[in-house]
Amino acid sequence: MAKLNERCAEEERCGITVGVAAPVMTEFDPLRDLAGKWTTDLAEQYLPLPSHPYHTYECVDGRLIMSAAECYENGFAQMRIDRILGEAVEAAGYILLGQVNLTFADNRWIVPDALVIKEPPARGKQRTWIPYMHAVMPIELVSPSSEDRDCIDKPAMCAAAGVPYFMQIQVPKSIGPVRVSVQRLRRRGAPTVIASGRSGDRVTMDEPFSVSFDPERFNAP
Repeated sequence: MAKLNERCAEEERCGITVGVAAPVMTEFDPLRDLAGKWTTDLAEQYLPLPSHPYHTYECVDGRLIMSAAECYENGFAQMRIDRILGEAVEAAGYILLGQVNLTFADNRWIVPDALVIKEPPARGKQRTWIPYMHAVMPIELVSPSSEDRDCIDKPAMCAAAGVPYFMQIQVPKSIGPVRVSVQRLRRRGAPTVIASGRSGDRVTMDEPFSVSFDPERFNAP
């Protein structure tokens, strides 16, 4: 230590500045700096990210999950949902929405491809972050890249919150049948499949609304 002090004193006499390096300042990065901390308020402030303007943003316990835009096949099927189900939803007194934020908590939300709700949410923030209490049935187009989330995680999240139904539509990316499954969810225990079928079948639903259709209608040309 004495030798170090002598060296520092000698450097000062020779005009050499001795000091501690200034900390390196890094630019704020929402993905890095808000990891695990995301809320609806932060989402309104920072999303969409300039680098990913067309992605879908979902959140589970503060962890942001980004998904690229839908492929051609799912994009076609998404536009068909209203044509196939819309009148039946309206006749039952419900409302059919496209992609919206279905919110379970300030740090937990999903974006189903379509959503059947009981009634319009209150004006203001609830129109951006629709509370789960309004949900009757989320409709999910299953993507190969997120099949576990679409088929397991999202229905489980909805079931735990008391959302009564969940619909999955699986459209092939190449030649093949469309598969549809409608589940009645439970807070505890496995869901019950109340309607299912594939291209060429007749899927008949009596709840949460009455409709009958061939899943092939969701298949893109």
